[in-house]
Amino acid sequence: MTQLATREDNGLLVRIARDCDVVIAAEVERLRRRRPCLTQADLDAVDAALAELAERLLLDAIRRRPALHEAISPIFSTPSPLNSQGKATS
Repeated sequence: MTQLATREDNGLLVRIARDCDVVIAAEVERLRRRRPCLTQADLDAVDAALAELAERLLLDAIRRRPALHEAISPIFSTPSPLNSQGKATS
C-alpha cells in the first residue's frame, strides 16, 4: 500500500492522504477478490496508479493552496471514507 502523506504535510493533508490510502487499499482488495487472475505485480501497478491520481488531482492541489485549508477542512472532516462493510462511501 502506498503512503501518500509526507513529513511536511499538516493535519488536513495527513487526514486526506490517510483517507485516500484507506480507499485505495479497499479498492485494490476488492479488485483482488473480483479478479483472482491478477498477479501481485498487477495489483501493485493499480495501487501505484490510484495513488498517483490521488496525489496529482487532490493532494498536490491542496498543498499549493494553503490559504484554502481552513475553508476545505470541513469537507474532509468525516470520520472514515469507508462504511462498516469496508466499502468506500460516497
